[in-house]
Amino acid sequence: MRSEFVGFALVATCAMGCGEANSPTSGAGGDSAGNTNGTVGSSGATGTTGSSSQMDLYQSGTRIKAKTLTTPDGAKSFETWFDSQLGANCGPQQAADGQQRCLPSGLFAGTYWSDSDCTQPLAMNYCTSPAPQFVLLSKVAGSGCSATYSGYHVFPVGASYTGTIYIGTGPGVCSTTTPPAIELFYSLGSEMDPSTFVAWTEQVD
Repeated sequence: MRSEFVGFALVATCAMGCGEANSPTSGAGGDSAGNTNGTVGSSGATGTTGSSSQMDLYQSGTRIKAKTLTTPDGAKSFETWFDSQLGANCGPQQAADGQQRCLPSGLFAGTYWSDSDCTQPLAMNYCTSPAPQFVLLSKVAGSGCSATYSGYHVFPVGASYTGTIYIGTGPGVCSTTTPPAIELFYSLGSEMDPSTFVAWTEQVD
């Protein structure tokens, strides 16, 4: 009985020790206890280096510049576009020629008029707001689903207007009104050619 137990122990020892000694190793190296460790595998391919700027989607051109907001700790956020030639903020809008252009920010006309037929538009601005530079006027032909939109016509702000104010949508729908004292009115200068403003081209990247 004793010889059988010893024989079993030797077989078990060889199964644990001998087998480990004969097993392949994945790399050179080891410690005094006989443990072997494989070499570290090579790292994967290096990823594409990220851009150091988060403003790539808003890249300034030679004339149209990205206007940003910044904080003392280095944060930066896109605010709007700036037309450096006109000295005014601008944004993509359909111009009178049907082209998307960076039209300047300004007052909108089409509610107040200087004549009883409501054909001579006036621009309105509040007395607490900065003096405007431009006026945008959209022209719509027809009504309902058949109406056609011509895009925005852009005008420089003209002289201050202090005459009678009319409100309405056109001949037959036009009446005098007395606006609040905080509202200031301006006539419109000559319409600016759409080509004055930089055109946008839409693309899919």
